[in-house]
Amino acid sequence: MPSGRRGGKHRAPQTHSTAGRILRTTGAVTAIVGSGLAVTAAPAGAATADDFAKLRQCESGGNYSINTGNGFSGGYQFDDQTWHSLGYSGRPYQASPATQDEAAAKLYNSRGWQPWPSCSRKMGLTNNGPASVGSGSSDVIEQALTPAEP
Repeated sequence: MPSGRRGGKHRAPQTHSTAGRILRTTGAVTAIVGSGLAVTAAPAGAATADDFAKLRQCESGGNYSINTGNGFSGGYQFDDQTWHSLGYSGRPYQASPATQDEAAAKLYNSRGWQPWPSCSRKMGLTNNGPASVGSGSSDVIEQALTPAEP
């Protein structure tokens, strides 16, 4: 096959301009956003909000403000040392649900499900990709729209 030709025998050679790539990408992102699929877009194998809801239900019955007095507290049953190592002050059960969710995602991103061995196993949590920390699906759209560095 002569160089510069790709695809079928009768296919014309194609050149890919930067502008063409951007337009194709932007069109795809527009189609995804328009269809609502970007809201659920996540890297393959990524931990989901549903995974964390299952974990929280197992760990604390879903109660973010629980303090059982056993050294663990909050929706994800953080100990104070872990909580502070993640950069948070106070006690986990005193933090807002959003802050606890963010802390759980941070901890998961650094150590996987290991901090919650019993519940992660019991709940069948096997995803091992990154968890979204912050605004979630808008990050996926932002990354798709931001041109990669050459």
